[in-house]
Amino acid sequence: MKKFALILAMSSVVALTACSKDVNEVKSGTTVDAQAQKHTLVSNNAEAIQKDMQKLETLAAEKEARAGDMTKRLESAVQTKNEEELRKLFPEFKAHILDNLAEMKKLKLDSTEVVQLREKLDAIHKVSLSLQARLVGENPDPTEMQELQKKGAALQQEIMTISQKIDQITAASSIAAAPANADQA
Repeated sequence: MKKFALILAMSSVVALTACSKDVNEVKSGTTVDAQAQKHTLVSNNAEAIQKDMQKLETLAAEKEARAGDMTKRLESAVQTKNEEELRKLFPEFKAHILDNLAEMKKLKLDSTEVVQLREKLDAIHKVSLSLQARLVGENPDPTEMQELQKKGAALQQEIMTISQKIDQITAASSIAAAPANADQA
């Protein structure tokens, strides 16, 4: 029963964050390929952040559409506590997540804040996949599981911090633009 509760929790976190949440809501990480980021990045630039976030959100929406059937099968297996089906679905699910991460890495981003968010999204997804692999495996090591959970929690906190910074920058830009727009009216 405890194992299914963990599988349910991890399936929900990984499946839903990878497929159906707005990137600002995702609490998950990405390693940046140095070749993908050869151009100069900007910091504290609301316009660049908004454009980069739109790129991530567009990719997430595309991936969500492609993952519909797999997500339904995964949710059904979790709800019915079908361990065998979960084991069968895990390789497909893992491949889908890794494909998402690879496509996310390819995006040309301009803001350091969104690049940091992407790195953390990549990292937490990989931690989640490692945790899930152990959950669907035979006799998972509780110590390893605990370490992965701690690592995931730390990454989640880092993502929250980055997301808050992004929100502050874009909110400040919106507030500064509001009086200028009012003057034009």
